[in-house]
Amino acid sequence: MEDEPHLLQTPAFRQAVAAIQRRAEKSMELGDLAEVFVRSDLFDRVHSPDSQVILGRRGTGKTHLLRAFQKEAVEHGELALYIDCTRLGSGYGGSDQAPEVIGRKYFIAFLNQFGTDLLDEALRMEWPDLKMQNGIIGKLTEGFVRAMEPSSGTPESLFNYRQISDSLEQVVEDLGAHRVYVILDEWAQVPLDAQPFLAEFLKRGVLCVPRITAKILAVNYQYKFSVRHNGNRIGLERGADIPDSIDMDRYLVYDEKREFVTKFFAQLLYNHLGFHLQWDLSAPERHKEAEVVKRLFTQQKVFVELVRAAEGNCRDFLCIFSRAYFDEFRQSAASKAISAPNVVKAAISWFDSEKAGNVYAEATARETLEYLVNHVLKGYKSRTFLVESSKAENPRLVRLLRERVLHRLNGTYSHPDRPGVRHDLFTIDYGTFARLRGTVNQVREQVFWEDAESRDELSDRERRLMVPVDDRRSIRRITFDPDDLTVAGDAAGGSELFDR
Repeated sequence: MEDEPHLLQTPAFRQAVAAIQRRAEKSMELGDLAEVFVRSDLFDRVHSPDSQVILGRRGTGKTHLLRAFQKEAVEHGELALYIDCTRLGSGYGGSDQAPEVIGRKYFIAFLNQFGTDLLDEALRMEWPDLKMQNGIIGKLTEGFVRAMEPSSGTPESLFNYRQISDSLEQVVEDLGAHRVYVILDEWAQVPLDAQPFLAEFLKRGVLCVPRITAKILAVNYQYKFSVRHNGNRIGLERGADIPDSIDMDRYLVYDEKREFVTKFFAQLLYNHLGFHLQWDLSAPERHKEAEVVKRLFTQQKVFVELVRAAEGNCRDFLCIFSRAYFDEFRQSAASKAISAPNVVKAAISWFDSEKAGNVYAEATARETLEYLVNHVLKGYKSRTFLVESSKAENPRLVRLLRERVLHRLNGTYSHPDRPGVRHDLFTIDYGTFARLRGTVNQVREQVFWEDAESRDELSDRERRLMVPVDDRRSIRRITFDPDDLTVAGDAAGGSELFDR
């Protein structure tokens, strides 16, 4: 970074923060996306020749990951085609038509887009004569256009799948492609009940071609790949048709991988700012983390607080940082760098404006969140709790998970009083918890701070604002039942877990 006395006060830095795109993959060129991309082992994993589903709530970086993969795949001579399901279903989303009819229309639109992309690829390639190009055009025309007129009957016999797959196999061979990756983004834009039918059509007509691999990007809690229909299982089955799945919601959990997650987000911020400020994006990881903390934040713990506030979501991280800078730091002359109060207030503001509005607009979602706040946050002074695994997909929980008001942690746990019954861990969003700081309902810090050294590094004012880390031993006593809105455990405020 260039040596400027007050980097955050410069016009160039203000412009760089303003230029950070919340959805960079929608506005940046493919090469630019790859340049700011933060590599991890997920990048190696998506290079698998197997079909995969990449899961994650909005903002986790699914599209950015696959667009970076697409660029590298093309550079290595493979064919990677990106198809946005949003563009396939214009006018179908609010339709009253049957799910199988909507799924059929999506598949026809997919074939049209896929065929067009393959044709474009053929026209871009150079051969000694045009005979092969014309042959590919003919195969796509004959094999796709005729097959795109469905017949009547069950989903198993709606299309001439043999004709579609044979045509694709011949075209892939003519193109000389070792493998064709089909990146299907925004799967959640396909109506939920129609998704298994589209998946069935893809399986029978496209994914049966050995050299075609699908990478499907789906939003957690908004997908359905298979269903029983007329006594048969249709769609894509996890483990069989889709051998691998990547859940990005579970990848950047700070409480479970603190050092890794902190470094990841330091690189993310460095790369996004540095792209506009012309920093050295090839710098080593350690340099990026040190520079971000040294030049932008009052101390390391403040940056860590920003990481925790993001709850593993890349878009939330960048947006909270932007608010901490513009709405808090820029409005105060109290510090020359972003401070803990800036981050905490920005996290609360982001929660109020981008998450809480959708929750409080629905009576059931509001009732669930208010119960958790009153009985878990205030009652047990914890933001993490257990839910019996068999009830983890309860609609009350799913609704809050979709809005990123709740977050699900990895692994399952046993309750000390119910051996053999497995429980999942859930945690309430940082923004919800943060607004209790400084009140009588705040967490008792002597229980929840990581260690004495962490506590001593902070000023009294910062310590009063920042959200402590939960103690897993106490969480095992807090069990929430979403069916009847009850929480069981030791009596709040009088338990030995809080009065040690």
